[in-house]
Amino acid sequence: MHSTKLLMLKLVQRAATKQRLSHAFFKQIESSRRSCICNGRHISSTSAKFDVSRKTNRTKYRNVNIYKSMSVRELAVALETDVDYIYEYLLYVDVPQKVEDEESLLSFEVIREVCIKAGVRGVLIARPSIDKLVQAEDDVQRRAEADPASCVLRPPVVTIMGHVDHGKTTLLDYLRKSNVVDEEFGGITQHIGAFSVRLKHGKSITFLDTPGHAAFSAMRGRGARMTDIIVLVVAADDGVMPQTLESITHAADSNVPLIVAVNKCDRPEAEVEACVEELSQHGVLVEELGGDVMAVKISALKGTNIDALQDAIITLSELLDIKADPAGLVEARVIEAKTEPGRGRVATLLIQRGTLKAGNYLVAGTSYAKVKNIYDEHKKVLKAASPGFAVEVAGWKELPSPGQEVLQVENESKMRRVINYRKLQEQKQKQDSEWEEIKEKRKEHDRQHQQRLKLRQDAGLVRYTKHIVKKIELIEASYQPVEDFTPEVLLIVKADVDGSLEAITSCLETYDCDLCTLETVSSGVGVVTENDVELARDFNGVVFAFNTKISPQVLKLADDLNVTIKQHNIIYKLIEDVKGLLNKRIPPAVNHKVVGEAVVQKLFLVTEKIDGRNMKVFVAGCKCIQGTLNRHSLFKLVRDGEVIHCDTVRTLKHFKAEVDDILEGMECGLALSNLSVEVKEGDTLLCYEEEEYQPEVIWDLPF
Repeated sequence: MHSTKLLMLKLVQRAATKQRLSHAFFKQIESSRRSCICNGRHISSTSAKFDVSRKTNRTKYRNVNIYKSMSVRELAVALETDVDYIYEYLLYVDVPQKVEDEESLLSFEVIREVCIKAGVRGVLIARPSIDKLVQAEDDVQRRAEADPASCVLRPPVVTIMGHVDHGKTTLLDYLRKSNVVDEEFGGITQHIGAFSVRLKHGKSITFLDTPGHAAFSAMRGRGARMTDIIVLVVAADDGVMPQTLESITHAADSNVPLIVAVNKCDRPEAEVEACVEELSQHGVLVEELGGDVMAVKISALKGTNIDALQDAIITLSELLDIKADPAGLVEARVIEAKTEPGRGRVATLLIQRGTLKAGNYLVAGTSYAKVKNIYDEHKKVLKAASPGFAVEVAGWKELPSPGQEVLQVENESKMRRVINYRKLQEQKQKQDSEWEEIKEKRKEHDRQHQQRLKLRQDAGLVRYTKHIVKKIELIEASYQPVEDFTPEVLLIVKADVDGSLEAITSCLETYDCDLCTLETVSSGVGVVTENDVELARDFNGVVFAFNTKISPQVLKLADDLNVTIKQHNIIYKLIEDVKGLLNKRIPPAVNHKVVGEAVVQKLFLVTEKIDGRNMKVFVAGCKCIQGTLNRHSLFKLVRDGEVIHCDTVRTLKHFKAEVDDILEGMECGLALSNLSVEVKEGDTLLCYEEEEYQPEVIWDLPF
């Protein structure tokens, strides 16, 4: 019995020992499995049972060189991906700063998190110099001159120029049989228009319509540089005007031949001969007067002699033998750029070489595009565009600037290398200019430091000791900048196209008046956005929208944030509105109107009771030599042509009686309220009144 119990006890102990060993074994396996997971690998419990310490292959990550303060674009280049993917990664990363565009700088922590999201290992390096980042061969240039054998005739590009309201748009209206004038706000052209006209005999002409208003001088200059022939429209009843002379200058500078279209010849007050004679005085000698410039008398409104004008253009183009190479990479110029709902960023291009097709890769400055669609002037989609034609191109990542050269590249990789090269070159130029500004500021700082040091030396304060710290602080206080209380107007400008924006900003840059400061905080092409409204709120500015629509959501936000949005579709009315806003910001000023003048002839010492006690004070014996001296007016004490003091009078007597007025020719005794002011014989006392008035800014506008 005893032995049986002892056996059973041993069996229980053995089972318990086995259970403890089994628990410890599986605990070791679980610990090993967790360790494997934490080290980036995973093994099953079955494999761990046989060899817990067995090593597995680690995942290999691609190394990417990163550095501090990379821009979004630089990070995209380092990761060899598109900027849009970087924006997508940033959605899942805590970004402390606001990322506005691809030039926005990112902190190192954000860059590291983006690398993790992209599945690469970031290797921190020193920021490379710009010269090492790009090479000159990454850029693209125009091709060499084409072989004459490969060139074919192309439509001539004709720019219509002239003074405002001389009938340029009416002429083009008749040419393309569309009512453009009714679409132009205020009856004036405010954009460069481009279209092609196919003539009866099968030939085509590409016309450019430039604005005649004085504010659009840059547009007219671009039109002259892009064209083959300039048609100068001059009204027979108005003659040569300022923009007519400017157009003649543009033609001469661009070495472009002229054809004169004398318009409005059907009017009774038309003086064609006088108009032609006036043109000859400015270097435009027509064939009738023995020159080589063709002149056609037309009536754009009635269509008189329009066929003759077209024939003159074709004849001149044949003499010029206008040809282009339709093969190879495209070369073009930007006429206009805008953002349109439904089509996005659209640029009007004048094709100069090659044939443009959908899918081509284009670069213009630092802007680029993969051509999505090609449109004619009627918004009709085209398959291709040959030299001499103006078309609208959609698919731009950023809007190019009018006048920029557009070049086609072979593929997307080449396009990105070109853009990267050009942006880094811009960055280098910006750094160089900023470095020059830094050096100038350092020179100014050193100059001011030397002045302060000299002032301390002159005051005997060369050493900094405790008992003279207060004196040094008082001396340096004289160098503290004085706060400027000049009123200011801050603008956020949005326009429909780049050319209009350029004209507006050019007009705003002509403002130069010290009464009120005018600054453009932001400007751009497109509709007014919520960001524009918030920016205006932050800067206490005003939003000006030119030819752009404003959504109800943006209007509601502006109303909630108490932001003013002003809409205009005529440029000179916009500028006038800005001028009115400047005048409203200027505080009223005070003008001193002199109503009387007296000369101090002699001083008298008299006893007067002042503040309850008798005091001896001087009273000026004066004679009024002009106007009237009034007791309740203000007085200026003038000595040797300089104003010494301005004050009221304490007493004004005629003989011994206090009076309110002293007329011209009368003598009086006069004492100023301030007893400490010393009046001398021969001084002049001017009696004046303060008149409040509203100053206005002086702004010499070109129109």
